Amino acid sequence: MQFALVNILNVIWFVRNQLKYVDRLIPWQSAINLVIAYVSLPGNKTNKFAGDSISEFSIHKTFNINLHPPKAPEIREIVRQPPAVNWIKGNTDGAAAGTPSKAACGGLFRNHNAECIGCFSQNLGIGSSLFAELSGVC
Repeated sequence: MQFALVNILNVIWFVRNQLKYVDRLIPWQSAINLVIAYVSLPGNKTNKFAGDSISEFSIHKTFNINLHPPKAPEIREIVRQPPAVNWIKGNTDGAAAGTPSKAACGGLFRNHNAECIGCFSQNLGIGSSLFAELSGVC
């Protein structure tokens, strides 16, 4: 979004010069519309993929920039393989909202009939995604 900052500074400079040299006052609403127009034009011409953060999404929407989501990954069918009789299968996962940020983990244990034997979830406070994954396994 560097071009947004450059265009904001450009419009501020333009509005200042209009007032100083032409004696023409441009309303602030018009200046904001100029910024949006200048930013949306190159933003809509790019082929780059949009990021996955909500702040980046809101910036794109503010400047009327069309989103270019990345292509969907290949979708493959996964068939659950139950454990052998008298065995328990454990599935765990951990996640963090950033590095470091709020982190949590959880897990699920099932028998050979896919019956839930037990499960857990844990708020880990501040940590990385690696910390959350490893905490879930432990």
